[in-house]
Amino acid sequence: MPTTHTSSFSSFSFGLRMAGLALAALLSACGGGGGTTSPADATVTIRSFSVNGTGPEVSGVVPINASVNNGEFSLNWDVDSDDPVGYWTDTVLSADTVRDSGSAGPDVVIHQQGCLVGPLSRCSGPVQSFNCRFTTDNKIICDFDGPYPQENFVGNFIDALPKSAYLIFRACTSLIDKCQTQTVAIELQ
Repeated sequence: MPTTHTSSFSSFSFGLRMAGLALAALLSACGGGGGTTSPADATVTIRSFSVNGTGPEVSGVVPINASVNNGEFSLNWDVDSDDPVGYWTDTVLSADTVRDSGSAGPDVVIHQQGCLVGPLSRCSGPVQSFNCRFTTDNKIICDFDGPYPQENFVGNFIDALPKSAYLIFRACTSLIDKCQTQTVAIELQ
């Protein structure tokens, strides 16, 4: 079941991108597009979030093994949003099922994506799939809408392999004031 969650993003650069989207949302709200939802009244709903790992799911846990198929896995989601500007997503690697709880150590952001409305958006519809890779040198590298993939060192998160963890996906309205999360249990190997 999705949970509503509001908190600041942990990445400064992503915060700058969100500020730009928020400014665009505010400017579009002034345009008076009769009959459309304004960003302030927009909603976002996660219909589904899944992870395709490097092997079959075992007892509800998705394996992600750096030595199998080059550690390739995918993040897949279906998000419904009536925000006229679009929506934001991010995925964190967490030791527990609560985003940014800090009780089991800091979460690591592995993927961030602005799904803007329009022909240039990387997110061409509500159903998305992004490819990622867990490497033998403890990095998670994910596709990104831009010239460079998102590369994140997770070695400080991993105390030993295998490592039980969670991927927590979050989708937010363009103003980042309404968010939902869904969690998938994984095992890094």
